Amino acid sequence: VDSLCIVHDDNDLLQNAIKSMGEIYRNSILTIAVVSASAAFPLHLDLKGSKYESRAWIYQERLLSTRALYITKSMAYYHCSKHEWSE
Repeated sequence: VDSLCIVHDDNDLLQNAIKSMGEIYRNSILTIAVVSASAAFPLHLDLKGSKYESRAWIYQERLLSTRALYITKSMAYYHCSKHEWSE
């Protein structure tokens, strides 16, 4: 959503979009995040220090998404309330 649907050049539009992110993640069926990381570690270690982790709404995304797929350079991680999976 953030790279495709949010205008990053206009600060007013960006701030309004950021305010809606919680609702967007809460209502999503699956959140897909492409993460720039290189090591095959557990998800929390793979994300640590990445550009992805520095985004303002990362905490909302991770807490409110009922299902999430995180794709790194070397791994894919799936997380939901009942399962965690990586390959």
